[in-house]
Amino acid sequence: EISFYNQEVILGKARLTGKIDLIDLDKEQKTAIVTDYKTAKPSTSWKGNSSSQKIQFHHYHQQLLFYKLLIDGSRDYSTYTVSAAQLDFIRPNSRGQIEPPLQAMISPDNMDRLVTLIEKVWQHIQNQNFPDTSNYEQSLSGVLDFEQDIIDGVI
Repeated sequence: EISFYNQEVILGKARLTGKIDLIDLDKEQKTAIVTDYKTAKPSTSWKGNSSSQKIQFHHYHQQLLFYKLLIDGSRDYSTYTVSAAQLDFIRPNSRGQIEPPLQAMISPDNMDRLVTLIEKVWQHIQNQNFPDTSNYEQSLSGVLDFEQDIIDGVI
């Protein structure tokens, strides 16, 4: 586990910190693979079987993208390019086997969306403006609508 508490990661006016379970560094290629270990029921896809699992996987994906932001902005690791970010489920599946890590899709669009979301949420926190979420559906669609409203400044 690597703490980013003293890595001086700044995004806009927000100071970012967190702990990454594992970073595999290739010093020759200057690449990094980020792994987050999960004790949840293992999965082989990002789709999710239930509404709550779809929301959970959305947050897992954001978590891995956030880890890329930590590495990109850090004092000690910013010279590395994150080549992969993955979830590694440590519980065996129903056949008693450990599934291979689940790779996250890292694209400029989803990174830009997360950066904007973080900046907007930071503004809400600084202004002590905590939006009411009761009008949003308790589903992945509702979570995405809420995030988009934050990004668009609707709330």
